[in-house]
Amino acid sequence: MNKEEKKQQVALWEEKIANTKAAILTDFRGLDVSQMNELRNKLREKEVSYQVVKNTLLRKALGKLGQEELHKFLSGPTGVAYSDSDSIEPAKILKSFTKEHKKLTVKGGLVEGKVLNVEEIAVLADLPGKQQLIAMLLACFQFPLVGLMAVLQGNIRELLCVLTAIKEKKSA
Repeated sequence: MNKEEKKQQVALWEEKIANTKAAILTDFRGLDVSQMNELRNKLREKEVSYQVVKNTLLRKALGKLGQEELHKFLSGPTGVAYSDSDSIEPAKILKSFTKEHKKLTVKGGLVEGKVLNVEEIAVLADLPGKQQLIAMLLACFQFPLVGLMAVLQGNIRELLCVLTAIKEKKSA
């Protein structure tokens, strides 16, 4: 690459990282082409992109963004999984992929502007997805109403039992 192409790549990565919700750095040494394609396909299904990047170019882009903390993760070959729409999905996919393919390792990442290490990314991957969190929240809202309905129905049921007992007593 000549200097102009390198400047364009740095500007491109600067824009990608600035606009992304999550960017997770990986080391892909030992993966063959078919495994890399499998990883890219799994990520693409969830609208997550994956690109191999030169550490020096990414280091310059991160420096311009004030994210020098990520420099410690830039050693060896680096692939970046990033998503503009979901903060958790890249971590989930990478975690499940590393269970099947031990050679892929997560180095660290940037999620919602915060630098995370490997352990924090693993915790992030274990969180429920957005749809599950919404369902859990709705269940929390619904629980008091269900309880109220049970109490109200219990009183009506008791009244019916009393009225039925009175009716049977009068008819006897």
